[in-house]
Amino acid sequence: MVTISISLPAIMKEWVDAQTADGRYSDASDFMRDLIRERQEEAEKTAMLRALFVEGRSSPSRKVNRDELLTSIKNRLGLPHGMAAE
Repeated sequence: MVTISISLPAIMKEWVDAQTADGRYSDASDFMRDLIRERQEEAEKTAMLRALFVEGRSSPSRKVNRDELLTSIKNRLGLPHGMAAE
């Protein structure tokens, strides 16, 4: 594993410390790795939505109702059907 150093304002450091104090994360590094994983997942979903947008813009027009559209998007993103695409 590679080590990096980051600088944080005191208030952010206190917040990170609070996140690790409850035992959910073993230390600040564990917390930061989790934040990075979440951001990576978010970036992948954003890229997929952009690709869907481009695909939609280049495909022939057809009428699709809102529910069909949302279901299709949720399926492609792997979201449960009761969950809104954010």
